[in-house]
Amino acid sequence: MSVVAEFTTELDRIRAERRARWTATAIALGIGILAAFLDPLGIVLGAMLVALPAIDPYRGLLRGLGFGVLVVGLLAIQLFVAGTLGPAIGLGLPFYLAIGIGVGFGLLGGLVRGIV
Repeated sequence: MSVVAEFTTELDRIRAERRARWTATAIALGIGILAAFLDPLGIVLGAMLVALPAIDPYRGLLRGLGFGVLVVGLLAIQLFVAGTLGPAIGLGLPFYLAIGIGVGFGLLGGLVRGIV
């Protein structure tokens, strides 16, 4: 049996069992948040990992979107704690671009569920 076939079989098992699906999602969230704080492309990686255990591609896309929104929300909390949220919002377009990139990268990562 090839490695790809074994991966697909295990992924199908995870998708079929609710507890395994939630466990995989929780682990993916942890890895994804860590990756997102290390590099902006970590948002794509995290959204991909969160979307993989989804039952169907639509839920995978929504999980990716949710992950992007979560990372942007965590960034906003980080800016608020540092006392720089007001000046960051005052930047205008660059701030909104950062929010759009975070959400867009989440959607991009969520699309992986349609492929796998």
